[in-house]
Amino acid sequence: MTWLYNQDSNYSYEIVPQGQPMKGTQITRQAVAKLISNIIAKPDLYKSESIGVVEPNTEWNKPSFY
Repeated sequence: MTWLYNQDSNYSYEIVPQGQPMKGTQITRQAVAKLISNIIAKPDLYKSESIGVVEPNTEWNKPSFY
């Protein structure tokens, strides 16, 4: 996972499969909560997988809030 920050109503996330480069710089806590809720609702989602999670289109050198 990348840098966390708060932004209401920003639930955008992208899954990065194991072995792929983590290109995102940041993600909202709200998006991580949404991902966790989705996994709780569908327990087989990403079962036995190692995943990364990033905010789409955040391929920067540092987070926007830094």
